[in-house]
Amino acid sequence: GFGSSQAPPSFTPSYPDDTHAEREQWLRESRAARERYMAEIRPHFQEWQRRSRELMRQWHSAGPQERARLQRKSSELTQEYLAQTAEARRRWMNESSALTQRFLDETQPAREEWLRQARARYEAMLREFRSRHGRTTSYFPDRQQLYSSLVDLAGRPDGELIPDHILDTVYDAYGESDGLTWDAVQNFQSDLIRSTAYRHEPRALRPNEFYATGGGNCVDYSLATAAFLRHHGVRSYVGAFFSPGESVGHAVVLIPVEDVPHGFTYVEIENWTAEDGRRVPDGRYVPIDYEYVGGFSSATAEDAVLTNVWRPDHMVATW
Repeated sequence: GFGSSQAPPSFTPSYPDDTHAEREQWLRESRAARERYMAEIRPHFQEWQRRSRELMRQWHSAGPQERARLQRKSSELTQEYLAQTAEARRRWMNESSALTQRFLDETQPAREEWLRQARARYEAMLREFRSRHGRTTSYFPDRQQLYSSLVDLAGRPDGELIPDHILDTVYDAYGESDGLTWDAVQNFQSDLIRSTAYRHEPRALRPNEFYATGGGNCVDYSLATAAFLRHHGVRSYVGAFFSPGESVGHAVVLIPVEDVPHGFTYVEIENWTAEDGRRVPDGRYVPIDYEYVGGFSSATAEDAVLTNVWRPDHMVATW
């Protein structure tokens, strides 16, 4: 989440042991860079947190119209905080990117060998299952070639951006003759989780960056899902959920629906404005939270409430 340590399970093989020293140095220097950044923005953060908590206390006892006003006030407060800390955040992201690139350059040979072995283990697993049962496992139902491609994308050692046409090919594989079904969305989310790893990122990753670098945080997972949905003509938003009084939240995808499928959870949205100032259509929205389609994972706290809504394109451009 937004600073949360909770993450989905990952099927990505363990990283090579012979990069341990370089990885530890990268983590130490990255932590030091983040600590300098946090020290610089702390006064602004504490003031934003204090005012946000007060708005949240008012929100819980307010009526529908007053809640809409408080929600707009909360969005304005967040935008003010982001503007105050933009320069410090830019310096931190630049320093973090330089540290990451140095780590990638130093460990490229080891990571290339790790990727070769990971592919070999995956193919060996499929061969063994076929030899025993004469068919593919239900864990990878008729998608083993596609899943292997996802592992390949997630394990790219050079961190290059993936051309959109490659992602289009991946997205197309989940379509149905009568359009995108909920089962197809579930299949995509399951493969997305198995082929990537959760980690903290200082900025929102475009979907091709997400796959090229092997994963990201809840914002990045949400944007990868939103891109897949948009490819199939489905509009979606990214919603932020925070527990009252907490500064750590979680991002999920929200899909507007006319009829909520049986057994699905939904979020009712009325009189909301997205973070770019555009109106969010009123109605019921089905969440996608990691591999949970129509429900929430444990990363979304039980008492969390919707506090912000983004259009995916705007989030990529501003985070």
